[in-house]
Amino acid sequence: QKLATLYRQAGKSEQAARCYLRHLELRYQATAERTEEATLEQMIYQVHVESEEAEALLYLAYYHRDHEEYETASVFCSRLLEYPGPEKDEGKALLRDLRLRMEGWVSPGARDRDHDDDNDNDNNNNNNSN
Repeated sequence: QKLATLYRQAGKSEQAARCYLRHLELRYQATAERTEEATLEQMIYQVHVESEEAEALLYLAYYHRDHEEYETASVFCSRLLEYPGPEKDEGKALLRDLRLRMEGWVSPGARDRDHDDDNDNDNNNNNNSN
C-alpha cells in the first residue's frame, strides 16, 4: 500500500495500479475461504473494505477509466458504494461519469478535473521540493 502511494506521488500510474491491485489480492487471499482462482470481480466483492482498500479501489477505478476500461472501472466503483467514507460519494460520481462515457456523451480522452487537480498538486509538491 505504501509503495503504491509512493509510485502514485511519483506519477508512475502503472506501477501504482499494480501495487494497489496486489494489495487487494493479498487482502482477499487472507480472508478467502476458497482455494481456487477467483475472477477480479469475485475478488473485489469478497475483500473486506477498510480505508486502505477504499483508497486502492478508488485509484484503480480512475486508472481503468483513464485507460478507457470502463466496465472494469465500474466494478471498482460499485464496490465503494458499500463503504461509508467519502470514497463512496466519489465512487458514485465516477460511476455516473463512466455511464456517460459508455453511452458516448463524454469523449474518451476527457479526464475528471478534480482527480487531475490532485495529481497536479502532487506533481507541484514534488517539483517544489526539488
